[in-house]
Amino acid sequence: MNKVRFTYKSSFSTGFALLMMVGHSFAQGGGSSVVLSLSDAIELAQTNSPKMVEVETVLENQYWQYQTFRSNYRPQIRLSGELPNFNRTISPVTQNDGTEVFKPRSYSNSTLNLGMSQNIGLTGGEISLGSQLSRIDQFTDSTTVSYLASPAVITYRQPLFAFNSYKWDKEIEPLRYESSKRQFTENKENVSVEATKLFFKLLLAQESSKIAQLNVKNTDTIYQIAKGRYQLGKIAENGLLQMELSLMNAKRDLAQAEMDMDLNSLELAMFLGMTGKEEITLVIPDELPEFLVDEDDALNQAVANSSRTLNFEIQRLEGNRLVGQAKGESRINANLFTSYGVTKSTLVFDELYTDIIDQQLLLLGFDIPIIDWGRSKAQIRTAEANKKLIDVMVLQAEQGFKQEIYLAVRRFNIYRQNLVIAEKSDEIAQKRYAVTFSRYMIGKVVTLDLKDAQEEKDLSRRGYIRALSDAWTSYYELRQKTLYDFDKKKLIEEE
Repeated sequence: MNKVRFTYKSSFSTGFALLMMVGHSFAQGGGSSVVLSLSDAIELAQTNSPKMVEVETVLENQYWQYQTFRSNYRPQIRLSGELPNFNRTISPVTQNDGTEVFKPRSYSNSTLNLGMSQNIGLTGGEISLGSQLSRIDQFTDSTTVSYLASPAVITYRQPLFAFNSYKWDKEIEPLRYESSKRQFTENKENVSVEATKLFFKLLLAQESSKIAQLNVKNTDTIYQIAKGRYQLGKIAENGLLQMELSLMNAKRDLAQAEMDMDLNSLELAMFLGMTGKEEITLVIPDELPEFLVDEDDALNQAVANSSRTLNFEIQRLEGNRLVGQAKGESRINANLFTSYGVTKSTLVFDELYTDIIDQQLLLLGFDIPIIDWGRSKAQIRTAEANKKLIDVMVLQAEQGFKQEIYLAVRRFNIYRQNLVIAEKSDEIAQKRYAVTFSRYMIGKVVTLDLKDAQEEKDLSRRGYIRALSDAWTSYYELRQKTLYDFDKKKLIEEE
């Protein structure tokens, strides 16, 4: 018995070559015939299927979300301004003696700001460096122009005692992105699982069609012999009618099998990104798996590689974040603002950057809750209760995940053993039918025995195809859950 080779080809070059080969067969054969093995179908699904486009788009979306997060920790440079802001109004103007008089005013403001800011994830503060240039044009009897320049102003804003969202994002977002990359590989493996199911669904339909064709041929032969025997008086009319009815049933089964084959062929073609007009012929995988998968080894690989283990950790961190946020919002809310820079105001532009003077600003604002009637305490207790609930749900999910891996391993090992039995049963049933059919032709076997042999032959053949489907599907499902190739004994890694 040959050892199974669970081939897994996912490179772009091999996928492209396969597409070119299929396209060439279309061109040579009028675009109507394609021969596919299981590995061919999986490779096409992973390179050309609409489902794969969806998988790649999800990863791309997660990638750009992660880049958005990373940009929060990089310097942001902005240029802003107003060019110009014209204002012509009548407004109160304070006089030298303190009185106010309504006077017409006509002026224009122009401002240009260039600044760079940087968030500080460790403290949740922000530091920025900016430069500003302003101009005012006063339109009176004689137009006057004045300038204000702040060549460099450094500013620091720091919340005190507050919840630091940047700190938690820095812990959670990298895990979330790593989880999305693992999820991409799992989704790609899931495409293999779906392709395998559709492959064997069509293969079963094609084998059923072959069985029906053979049954029609053999039943027609038996019917023709029965007519001769009836004319010779060797069988009763009832026996002849029974043969004719069997032939009609065989033709009906053939029509149903061909319709199922057409529908399943269309379903597989659409999944693989084909046109649906191709006549697909599948190659039966004739190699059987001989290796067993150890349950503990599979669980270790799943824990180390699966996106779900990272998601469990993310959920725990989210629970801790809720508690930290509730506690941060219940404490003193204080903000420190300080800046230092240089500035100059003048009526002559050329003098803006000479003899500049410094400027400083320090501001500490606070908000202290005195009586909130237990609101802060209730918010903290609610967050802690939610965290406890999250921990319990994650623990249950982890247990379920482990059971899922154990079941997947046992399922694969059982299906592998069942496949050996199904192959042998199919071989025996085929031989038995051939012998029974030959003996019937010489009158050594009655019709009932021949019908029983035919039914066993058909059931065994379909059972063998189903056993193949179960073994290969369970193998790819195990790969998808563990991100590990147990045949080649290496991780399934994607760029």
